[in-house]
Amino acid sequence: MRRTLIFFVWVMVLIQFIRVEYTNPPSKPENDLIAITNPPEEVQKILKSSCYHCHSNNTVWPWYSQIAPASWWIKHHVDEGRRHFNFSEWHEMDARHVERFVEEAEYEVLEGDMPLPPFTLMHKGTKLTEQQKDVLITWLSSL
Repeated sequence: MRRTLIFFVWVMVLIQFIRVEYTNPPSKPENDLIAITNPPEEVQKILKSSCYHCHSNNTVWPWYSQIAPASWWIKHHVDEGRRHFNFSEWHEMDARHVERFVEEAEYEVLEGDMPLPPFTLMHKGTKLTEQQKDVLITWLSSL
């Protein structure tokens, strides 16, 4: 038992040397979803608190994103979020992509799948209330 614990501690120490490259690619504010669509203030607040962390180039990397293996998982999720829909690059979205985004976002929000439950556990106030979901869905439907 003691050897297993020592081995585990050593593995945890050693994996800290496998660093993750955190990036926030440069972006122009005028190309952003909020700048282009000019949503109501309430929608902007929801987007910034519950969506932009993973779906924009403006990620604020939390302290625990520096600790492996959590760092690997967080980096992967941010990369996936940006790849799927990056609000900082909204100007590149054509009508077909906007339609797909609206459909997927409405579904994910209604199902409670976005923001991701592990994210809402670590970030107080990011889990959407039913009222916030309604506000967001109404706005999404107008895009």
